[in-house]
Amino acid sequence: MKKHLFAPFSKRLKVGQTITDMALSALKKAQDAQGCFVSLQTEDQIIQRCAQVEAQIANGAELPLAGISFCVKDNIYVKGMVTSSNCPGFGDVATYSAPALVKAEEAGPIQTSCKLIHGILTD
Repeated sequence: MKKHLFAPFSKRLKVGQTITDMALSALKKAQDAQGCFVSLQTEDQIIQRCAQVEAQIANGAELPLAGISFCVKDNIYVKGMVTSSNCPGFGDVATYSAPALVKAEEAGPIQTSCKLIHGILTD
C-alpha cells in the first residue's frame, strides 16, 4: 500500500462537506484578499474541475492531493489565466498550462487563482 504525504481527501472533509465546498471556500478567501491575485478561476471552472476529481475518485483513482486548493505564481503558465510575472500591465492570457502544473494536477488538487506575490493560499 502506498503511503502519501497528505491524508486521504475523505479525512480532510468535514461531515457533509464535498471537495467542491472546500474549493469554493478557498475561492472566497482569495476573492477577499484584494490586490493579491492577478486572476481567479470562476465558480463554474472550479465546480467543473471538482466534478472531474470526484468522478476520478468514484472510479477508483488514487488522488493524494484531492480537495487541496492551491494558487500558482503568476509567472507560471495556466491555460486561460493571466501570466504577468508581477507586472499586470504586461500580462497575457496563457494558451496552455506549464507541463509541471499539468503533472501536479494529476494528483487532484483544485487550482483557484494566480498570485501576484510569492506565497500559497490553501484552505
